[in-house]
Amino acid sequence: MPVITGRHAFLEVLHQEGVEYIFGNPGTTELPLMDALVDRPDLKYILALQESAAVGMADGYAQASGKVGVLNLHVSPGLGNALGVLYDSWRMKTPLLVTAGQQDQRYQLSEPVLWSELIPLMRMYAKWTWEPRNIKDLVTATRRAIKVAMTPPTGMVFLSLPMDVLYGEGRLNCGRRRQLRPDCAPIEPPLRALRRSYSRPSIRSSSSGMMWGLPMRSWKRRRSPSSWGHASSRYLPWPDGFPFRPSALPGHPRALAAGRTRHPGSS
Repeated sequence: MPVITGRHAFLEVLHQEGVEYIFGNPGTTELPLMDALVDRPDLKYILALQESAAVGMADGYAQASGKVGVLNLHVSPGLGNALGVLYDSWRMKTPLLVTAGQQDQRYQLSEPVLWSELIPLMRMYAKWTWEPRNIKDLVTATRRAIKVAMTPPTGMVFLSLPMDVLYGEGRLNCGRRRQLRPDCAPIEPPLRALRRSYSRPSIRSSSSGMMWGLPMRSWKRRRSPSSWGHASSRYLPWPDGFPFRPSALPGHPRALAAGRTRHPGSS
């Protein structure tokens, strides 16, 4: 196995997972990543002048592309500045990989400048959080974080990245990507039954369910005239070009509900 640094291994995993852009506002603890990005022209770092703007760009990119948005912040102050907008991403269940640099583990006992415990700060808002202690854990945690973020119901995940882990070296195989695909098969039978039993069925979906487009393929093929989003959804879960784009859910004799699986901490 080749010798690789933690920072290069982290970026390699992002590349294998299909990441093209990293949005962020870096500082000194992010210098290892900035250094490694010089060797990765396939990964573009989009610099924001303030953390809130970085969150907005990462969130918008994730919703528009259907891919995980990667956000890079600067230890405790940067993460704190971003929390107001990250709250909105949490409510929207946007698939975000949020990273923040962390001080070298060897100095954390002395509580260096800008250091604090980042995991408790994000535990309320993230589906999963972790601070890797070595290079091997970094690779495993990054893959797991992206998988958790993109698994319905989608949501935010968080990685705290200590500088010594990013600067460290080791013999490591970064593995390969394990692609996730939405399984539309479970929803096909109830759609067929509903179509046969009622001439004008409606479909109700939450934002988290429709972000993966689970029933969209079947509904477009059947050209059903009734499709509704819940009035309390953060956004209506239908694309602008959808011919039967709804407003809010009215009373309806028969409806199919999709996408309301909950995870701990969801609304």
